[in-house]
Amino acid sequence: MPHFDYDAVLFDLDGVLTSTTPLHAACWKQAFDEFLTEPFDAERDYLAYVDGKPRHEGVRDLLLSRGIEPTPELVSAIADRKQALVAHALETGGVDAFPGSVRWVEQLRDAGVGTAVVSASANCTAVLRAAGIER
Repeated sequence: MPHFDYDAVLFDLDGVLTSTTPLHAACWKQAFDEFLTEPFDAERDYLAYVDGKPRHEGVRDLLLSRGIEPTPELVSAIADRKQALVAHALETGGVDAFPGSVRWVEQLRDAGVGTAVVSASANCTAVLRAAGIER
C-alpha cells in the first residue's frame, strides 16, 4: 500500500471528479429558449456568458449580450427554471464520474488519507449521488 505524506486531499467537483458541463449546457439552453426568441447556443453562449458564474449573474450577462433589459423578475424566472431543470436531470439521469479520479480517491482512502469534495455548486450532493460516488 502506498504511503502519502499528507493527511487529507481536497477535490473539486466539476471537471475533476465529474463531467457536468453537458448537463448544465443543455439545461441552460432549454431554460433560455423558453424565454428568448433567439436560441441559446449551448457552445458559444454557455462558455461566454454562464459557465462558472452564479446563475443570476449568468442570466444577466446573457440577457445584456442580447440587448435585453435584465429585470429582476426575468432573471429570477430564467435562473429558477434552469435550477429546476438541473434538479430534474440529476434525479432522473446520471452524471459521468471520471474513473481515474474516482480510483485516486479510493486509493487515498484505502491508505488512510482523508478526502473531501469542495464545490461552489448548490448541486454538489445531488451531483455526487447522480454520479454514484456519494459517500
